Amino acid sequence: MRYDRDALVGITAVTHVETGADYPGRPGGVDPRPLVAQTSYLGRRRVSVTFANSAQTSTRYDGAGRIIEIRHAGQGGALLTLDGGHVVKDQG
Repeated sequence: MRYDRDALVGITAVTHVETGADYPGRPGGVDPRPLVAQTSYLGRRRVSVTFANSAQTSTRYDGAGRIIEIRHAGQGGALLTLDGGHVVKDQG
């Protein structure tokens, strides 16, 4: 595996570079090498990870930088949505 990194945020992509004799997947080292996952950031916050099978995990944040939703979707639509909405008590 090859890990592409950004000095500010960390890993931005994972690429499969070598198969070997016991590799259970597609035979041969065909170019271009298959991308395993690609990560997108907004500033230092991870907003999405896209996987080789087109599935995607996305993260949404509120104005204070807290996670308010994590959503995992495949080609058929949403598979899992976690709502972590932050509730603020009315001070009035």
